[in-house]
Amino acid sequence: MPVSESAAAGLDISADYTVTGDAQFDYITAPDDKTTISLKSPNSLTINSQNNQESYIAAALYGFGTLTLYDASLTVKDNAKTKFNGTINLEGKTIVNVDHLTAFTGDQPGTINVGEGAVLKGKGNGIATPINVKAKLSGNGTIDLTEAKGSIVALSNSANAFKGTFKLTNGTLKWDSGAANFFADTTTELSNANIDVESSVTFKSLALSGTSWITFANNSTLALGENHQLNLSADTLIRLVGTGTMNALLTGEGMLAIGGSSTSIGTVTLSDSGAHSFDGRISVLNGSTLTVNGSISGTGGDLAVYGTLNMNGAFDKSEGNINVLENGKATFEGELSVGGISVNGTLDLKGNAQTKGLNGLGPINIESGKALTINFQGTKERDLQISNVFNAANSTININRQNAAGKVTFYLDSGKSTVGTLRLTNSLLSSSNAGTFLQNAGQTFVNPELPAVYYSRDFGRSVSGLKRS
Repeated sequence: MPVSESAAAGLDISADYTVTGDAQFDYITAPDDKTTISLKSPNSLTINSQNNQESYIAAALYGFGTLTLYDASLTVKDNAKTKFNGTINLEGKTIVNVDHLTAFTGDQPGTINVGEGAVLKGKGNGIATPINVKAKLSGNGTIDLTEAKGSIVALSNSANAFKGTFKLTNGTLKWDSGAANFFADTTTELSNANIDVESSVTFKSLALSGTSWITFANNSTLALGENHQLNLSADTLIRLVGTGTMNALLTGEGMLAIGGSSTSIGTVTLSDSGAHSFDGRISVLNGSTLTVNGSISGTGGDLAVYGTLNMNGAFDKSEGNINVLENGKATFEGELSVGGISVNGTLDLKGNAQTKGLNGLGPINIESGKALTINFQGTKERDLQISNVFNAANSTININRQNAAGKVTFYLDSGKSTVGTLRLTNSLLSSSNAGTFLQNAGQTFVNPELPAVYYSRDFGRSVSGLKRS
């Protein structure tokens, strides 16, 4: 017989089957992918599991009716012939396993309602696949998809009304411009999954883990609702490429990279003017630009600038380091406080700055009236060596040796550096070729408690009139 109803009120289908009226069964099996199940409106089929019997559908689904599962366990296989434009209701503790999110509806805009407590779980098939989801997604349950790397999950229904949890592992998530509202009321969790932001979107919340590429196009914006926070856990690497804006506050200990390669550069603005409490690492790669409108604070987490950084707020990381590499440029409009600074590119300081160490050969430009303070914590035997070029004619450089008195040695092309005021505390001056730089300083002050100031031979010939205060 093509259809049989078992003693346990199950429905076993082995040939084409049409639902008539309102039918209810304990389970359903339709293992032949060459068969069809036709469910025409207003007819309905309900699977209300009473005996924990597993259900299985490989047959193609057709029609405009309603399929409801309550406390059921069902596996639905992809079928290229499926064209269902009706309603799928997952209720109670129903768990449905599918290959892809299109298993129920195919290329039709039917409705998939995942009720609270229900789970729609996509396991993929190990093959990178473009998945265009035309179905309307609704409900308060959980949609949990795992895809092959290289797969694309594209949402295209503008009537989505889902308010549950959406999870994606692997693959790339994208949406049509009219379908971006899907994320406004959805808790979104991505693991090793990418996001293509081709049109602006606001996520109610977004949790990222593993490695994710966020690609901006059309000057689009990715925004975070609720508390605006985007947490990057310690095992997370996020790459931002393309041109766009992220309106979010970073938290956590992960890594943020702007750009991915010479052909995948990023021009990205973190537009939120609030405070990022972020202990992770930030890298701005070659050719890429990061603009930060807010402030960044944290204990650690280094900053590496190969491209361009525009930091409009304060930057405060007591144990973090800043490395401006060759061809890189970093501009700090606000206060700067870090563990160490290395400059082989260009560093522009528009506000006061302080650090525990300084090295590199690149120029440091200090805004008029501002100060760079180096609180060196080395031992007496350790020489503080400075080789950067300073453009600070109306600014101040403070050098404080905090642990023990010792030498401060300048290795400078003295004709290229200027400073308005140089203050040294607990420091013995030494130089190989910096005499003109120090002689031309507007004022030079040395700690009066030192018994003497040490001059190298070159330094002694070129500097006179040092003031003690």
